[in-house]
Amino acid sequence: MTIGERSKARFPGRRGLVALMVAMFSAALPPAAFAGQAKEFVGPDTVSDVEAEEQPEVLPYVAKLEGVDAGDLLTLLQASSQLIALDSKPPASTVGLRRRAQDDVERLTTALRSEGYYRSEIELDIDSEVRPAQVILRIEPGPRYRLAAYDITVTGVPPPPEAEQPNLADIGITLGDPARAPVVVEAEQRFVALLKERGY
Repeated sequence: MTIGERSKARFPGRRGLVALMVAMFSAALPPAAFAGQAKEFVGPDTVSDVEAEEQPEVLPYVAKLEGVDAGDLLTLLQASSQLIALDSKPPASTVGLRRRAQDDVERLTTALRSEGYYRSEIELDIDSEVRPAQVILRIEPGPRYRLAAYDITVTGVPPPPEAEQPNLADIGITLGDPARAPVVVEAEQRFVALLKERGY
């Protein structure tokens, strides 16, 4: 549309005329005219700036497990640790970090018990004054308990004759082995399965 054609256009009122004048004035200004303009009047880039400013602060940290040599037990503890699993998602404060670490103490204690370490001790040390914060869990597993006896009691129904009952070898139990919770649970399941196979 030419300038001459614009002069012939009809507008519903004064507001339309003002809107057109503002639009024409803005289009005529060079980009440098906006250089000193306040951020709230800048275009689309303002959104990303605001979003960046509103990103929540976090407390990055490094977690270490000490006191356990490399091996299956350490691998199990590392897999049980939320501090390690969530280190890429740090909490927002020291309070949140301490809560996560205290939860880890319980989780690691449970993992140790499952492997026969029923008298373990875990010391928690957090240094939040440095960046990243340092979290150390000093683990003393204690003695590993072993199976000295394994008694089987059938309840709820008359027990089958002793000759028909599975023995310890049948269910994978060897006296003197570490008292690992997974082994004990699996032995119980094998015992029930064997009784069913024998018609009980």
